[in-house]
Amino acid sequence: MNKIITFVMILMMSNISFAECDWSTITKVDSRYSYSVDCHKEVGKLVKEQELRREQVVKLNKTISLKDLSISKAEERITNWRDTTYILEKRLQTQRKWSRYNDWMYFGGGIFMTVLAGWTMGQVNK
Repeated sequence: MNKIITFVMILMMSNISFAECDWSTITKVDSRYSYSVDCHKEVGKLVKEQELRREQVVKLNKTISLKDLSISKAEERITNWRDTTYILEKRLQTQRKWSRYNDWMYFGGGIFMTVLAGWTMGQVNK
């Protein structure tokens, strides 16, 4: 993605290099450059546009990093949701298993209490 943005920025900046001054008139004087007023204005425009392009690149890179972060967070949420679903399903199955076990225990306990009550009554009547 960064390569695509860089390519687009190069294409956009290639139009900047076609200024309206004669670039051959630029001369170097004492480690500085001397050029006409038209070229000075064009160079000023180029510098200003270059700063704007740098800001755009920084903003685009920040946008890309935020997009990547949002995608990773979305994937993390999906993973957490899936794991939670599995845990809850396992708990539900365990609860169902113990519920069936409790039903059999209550049934067996009821039979045992009935037999015990009958036996007790038999002992009292003797």
